[in-house]
Amino acid sequence: AISECGQIMGTYLHGCFDEAEALNLITEWVNGTQVKQQDFEALKEQGINRIADAIEQHMNLDFLFK
Repeated sequence: AISECGQIMGTYLHGCFDEAEALNLITEWVNGTQVKQQDFEALKEQGINRIADAIEQHMNLDFLFK
C-alpha cells in the first residue's frame, strides 16, 4: 500500500528486504540512494546465534527437554 501523498509505503512481503538488489531498488526509489552492501545471510545467522546463545545461557535446557 502507498499513501495518498506517495511518501509512505507499507508491505509485509516475506523476505522482500533479504535481497540486496530489491533493497537497493526500494531505497533508490524512496530517496535516490543505495544501502551499503552487506551479507544479509551472515547478519541473519549472527542474530540467530545470539538468540541461541542467550537461550543456552539463561534456560535450563536439560529440564526443558525432559
